[in-house]
Amino acid sequence: MKKNIKKIVSVCVASSMLLSLAGCADKAPEMVADQADSFVSAVTGMNAKKIKGACSEDLDDDDAEIIDNYCGYASNDDINYDSYVVMAAVADTLSAEIDEDSIEASTKKGEGSADVVFTIA
Repeated sequence: MKKNIKKIVSVCVASSMLLSLAGCADKAPEMVADQADSFVSAVTGMNAKKIKGACSEDLDDDDAEIIDNYCGYASNDDINYDSYVVMAAVADTLSAEIDEDSIEASTKKGEGSADVVFTIA
């Protein structure tokens, strides 16, 4: 009887240890892949707000202006309607592929990266 109780207790302890280890699985690569997918959608959809939101905090004013110009939200005469139409036509032909093998992520550092290849059809 004591042997059976010891076996049952040891099986319970071992299974609880396995379950606790499985609960600590790193979700960071999935989060990076989701963020990369959101970025791809923002670029192909010419959504300046989402593109700038997905960029790092180091985005300076010149880069933000380039993104706005690309998306047709120019605050100056650097871009005109014809240029916007051309960029929109190019954006319509864009396709992208996220290289799943290149994803690097760390929940401890709160950082991640992924390689994305854009192709113009």
